[in-house]
Amino acid sequence: MRFDLRQFRNSLFLVFTSSVFSLIIIELFCRLVIDDGMHYHLEMWKYAINLKQISKNPEIGHEHLPNKKIRLMGVDVETNNFGLRDDWIDKYPQEDVIRILMLGDSITFGWGVESDKTIAKRLENSLSLNLNRKVEVINAGVGNYNTSMQVEWFETVGLLFSPDIVLLNFFINDAEATPAYKEISFLDKYLYSKVIFLAGVDSAKRNFFGEKNWENYYRSLYSVDSSGWLDLKKSFLSMVEICKINDLPLIVLDYPEMRRLNPYPFKDISKKIERLSVANSVDYISLLPAIVSERPESLWVSVPDPHPNGYANKLISDFLTNELSQNPSIKYRLSK
Repeated sequence: MRFDLRQFRNSLFLVFTSSVFSLIIIELFCRLVIDDGMHYHLEMWKYAINLKQISKNPEIGHEHLPNKKIRLMGVDVETNNFGLRDDWIDKYPQEDVIRILMLGDSITFGWGVESDKTIAKRLENSLSLNLNRKVEVINAGVGNYNTSMQVEWFETVGLLFSPDIVLLNFFINDAEATPAYKEISFLDKYLYSKVIFLAGVDSAKRNFFGEKNWENYYRSLYSVDSSGWLDLKKSFLSMVEICKINDLPLIVLDYPEMRRLNPYPFKDISKKIERLSVANSVDYISLLPAIVSERPESLWVSVPDPHPNGYANKLISDFLTNELSQNPSIKYRLSK
């Protein structure tokens, strides 16, 4: 039988055009149907693409773009002159104002929560009332920051704000390694379908192919020889030293992982953070008591997304208001 080159080319062209057409249909489906503004993986991707940039400092990794506005996970997000989710900030606080700097990740940032309902903003209002003194709480939370990145950002940027008190917000994934970044490819920047596909692959790996589930993964970060845990401790000690040199009270706030609260599976890891804090004369506050009696799902931004929602932010900020109002470091600053 004689090979028909023309027929082969026609078949190849048909396969190619059919494939391209199918991919276009899939992409349109992802954009017009799946993307409802509350798809966790898509919203996190939009956050990374539209609101983050690679930092010139590799120890920081990434940072927010300043003066940007975008809608993410059902809420409006706006960054200020320093790329923080907060009001316009003057480098120097007004006279007779207590300035508190909150370092943290997407929880501090207020992922999926209106700006005026974040823990930082609620604390600003409630502490001002409780202490009968103007309090300014700067929300320096950036999604996907670990402790090492937060400390580096504080040393190079945060100190410029002349804070009176520093709150180091801890979450269990803070012992992850600082990521190394490269420029985003065209496909990574524009294809919704790729984001959804990779999210599905990741889920399949965890559910069917023996990848670590979230509990085992978190626990592995705190093994004795974990490089992330060693880096966290090193950065924490650096933070303690910086605060001592600058006469800054430092308080560690330990946020619980909200997928399981009672019994809480990570009390041993929280104990490690508490011991590390106490050993270095740093105040430690566990936030588990603020929400331990709640049904976990009632605290989430959405069922696939266990970031604390507005209700959880309120419970935590109410608890923190009471704790901080009686804290010796706060009282010390009030007396100055």
